[in-house]
Amino acid sequence: MRFAIGMIILALFSYSILIYSINFRSAFEADQACHFLLNEYESSNISHGCDHDIETRQWILFEQKSSDQISHVIKRFHY
Repeated sequence: MRFAIGMIILALFSYSILIYSINFRSAFEADQACHFLLNEYESSNISHGCDHDIETRQWILFEQKSSDQISHVIKRFHY
């Protein structure tokens, strides 16, 4: 029984460290990461952009398409 409780606590601790390391600590860090990658994509002839979504607390790097097509999300930067 103690072993099972210990394993559950260890799993929760590992999960929290993983989530903490994936997310950015602030909107500023997420913004910087998005615009850094945006500069790498700017060399191609396809238009890209970064947009801030306040409701879901993330910056989104996306490929812009024409007005009659849906844009493609490349990467999300959660904070």
